[in-house]
Formats: sequence, structure tokens, C-alpha cells
Amino acid sequence: MGSQRLRRAIALAITMFALVALISKLLPIPFGVFIVPTRSMVPTIEPGDMVIVYGKHVKIGDIVVWCTGPLYCVVHRLVGVRDGLIITKGDANPVPDNPVPVSRLKGRVVAIVPRYVWIPLLLSALLYVFAPSISSLLREEGVSPLVIAGGVFGFYVALAVILPFLYTSMSVAMLGYVKQPVLFLSKASFNEKDCTITIRYMGEHGLHLLSVENLVVDNMYLDSYVVGNDTVTIYLPPVVLTRHVENTTEPRIRVVVDALLTRLGRLHGVYEVFVPFKPLGVRVVNETLVVVNPNCYPLHVNITFLYAYSAGSSWRRVSDVVLVDKVFEAKPPVGARFVYAVVSYRAYGHIYTAKLRIR
Repeated sequence: MGSQRLRRAIALAITMFALVALISKLLPIPFGVFIVPTRSMVPTIEPGDMVIVYGKHVKIGDIVVWCTGPLYCVVHRLVGVRDGLIITKGDANPVPDNPVPVSRLKGRVVAIVPRYVWIPLLLSALLYVFAPSISSLLREEGVSPLVIAGGVFGFYVALAVILPFLYTSMSVAMLGYVKQPVLFLSKASFNEKDCTITIRYMGEHGLHLLSVENLVVDNMYLDSYVVGNDTVTIYLPPVVLTRHVENTTEPRIRVVVDALLTRLGRLHGVYEVFVPFKPLGVRVVNETLVVVNPNCYPLHVNITFLYAYSAGSSWRRVSDVVLVDKVFEAKPPVGARFVYAVVSYRAYGHIYTAKLRIR
């Protein structure tokens, strides 16, 4: 009777152990049992080793477990915490994992049970529980004890060799349940108020923009940009836009972005962004020529005054090229009785000309 009760107790313990291992993956509880399937934590943890998790009070350097679902859990060392995110890294991995929310943290590893300890213990317990049934069956079949011992030993050796590969295969198979990360271009536009280009992306399933390595606008390398929230904001130097508008016929400017993404991803994006142009305003105010540039970038403007000091005298001419940013005022020659102004500038292959009488 004593041995029968012991077998029942061991069977109950094995059942409870299996339930804890299952529940710890399905429910958000701060304890559980996990088996490590890969070599990412070698030599601290070998494939097939068992880890026991308890409590969520963790610190940098602790080995922790976080899960994205019941079929995918990671046992790695905690290397950083920021803005509600945790960053982990396998001891044998060259780079850290992608940051994950603290809510995915299962807990801290408090014990590591090597596979050469827990597997023999589990097999021994199972053999002890089912020993009467196995012995009865083997006696009926007339199998010798030597064959039984050899079979048990061979089974253990095969299991110890195959199990780590089985765990690794299972971990690879789990990747089929992970959705493919995707990064979409959400917006590429020009802001007429401050002459900036905004390139916005939309990441799915953990793929996001980390940093920009190279940025080329109109064949010129730029470092005047800001990266954040999957958005690149480019502050264009005025000379770039002035050159583009005055020397090309195409109103679209070429932007090339080379960036780093999460999950060790890389991005090479080429975009054609429309840069609008508005004609300049030219008028006479109190015998003064006023040129108004409504664009956020400056333009070169040729201003020519035709003037004469009296009726019947010969006409004279004076010209100048000025860079008009917002508003430019030009005074006609002093003492001239008759004055005309000719204003001309170039934009996207077209010559704009305005002729006005000043006095």
C-alpha cells in the first residue's frame, strides 16, 4: 500500500508540474517553468535546460523570460529598461533583441535545472509510476530483465541526444506563427511654410525606423534632419531648393534615404517629392519697386531700370541681380523724370517677366 500511495503522489506531482508549465505560458502569472530550445544563452543555459521563473522584480543583468504568445517565449538576459520597454540579449548572440513592452515580461529566472538532471529524474519517476504495468506486460511477453535494462538505457541516451535538436526544431517551427514585419511608406510631402520634407513610415509587427545612415537630396548629402516616431523630417538648405527650382524643369526633387530598422532590417528608399512654386508679386508703392516672394526659398531676380532725366533725352539703363528671400525694395535712379522697371526670373524652365511704369 505504501508504494502504491507513493506512485500516486509522484503521478500527481508530475501532473501538477505539467499544468504549471502549461498555465505559465497561457496566463499572465509571475511564475512558471520553461524549457530553453536554442543555444542563445550558451554557456549559461544549454539547449534543453529547464528554467524556473518567479517574480517580476528584475534588474539589469538578470535572466528573464518574456513571451509574445503561448507558443513563443524568450529566455535572455536583461540589458536595458527605458520608456516602459525592456531590452534583452542572449549571452551568445551578437546583438540585443528588439525592445518589448514590460507587459510581456513573465518574470525572473530564479533557478536553472540542467537537462542531464531533470530528464533522468522525470524518466525515473515515470518508470516508477508505471513500473507495475510495464513489468506485468513484459512478463506476459517473456522479456528478460537484461533486455529491459538495455532498452531503458538506450531510450534515455537517444532522448538526451535528440531532445535538444527537437527543441530547436520546435522553436524554428514557432516562427511560422510570427507575422512578417512590414514597413510601409505613409507620406512623403513638402511643407511650404518651413521648407521641410516629411517622410513618414508605418511599421507593422515590430518593424520600425531606428536611424538614418545617409540622406541625399538632389545629389547632395545632408545632415540636417530629425528622426523620430517612424518619421524623417528633412530641413532643406535654401541653396538646394533655389538651385533645384532655377536649374531644372521638373518640379519634383529626388530624395534618397538609407536607414536602419528594428529586427536588423535596412531600408533604401528613393522618393520623388513635389516642390511647389508660386510666381513672385511685383508692384510699385510710392515710386518704389517692391518684389514679394511667397515661396519659402529665395530666388534670383534680375531688376532693370530704364530711365530718362527729361523729355527728348536718351534713355539709360541699369541692371542688377538680387536674391529675393521675402520682400525686396528697389529705388529708381535719383532725379530721373521717366522710369520703367523690368523684373525677370526663372523657375522650372520658364522665364517670368514683369514690366511696370514707376514715374
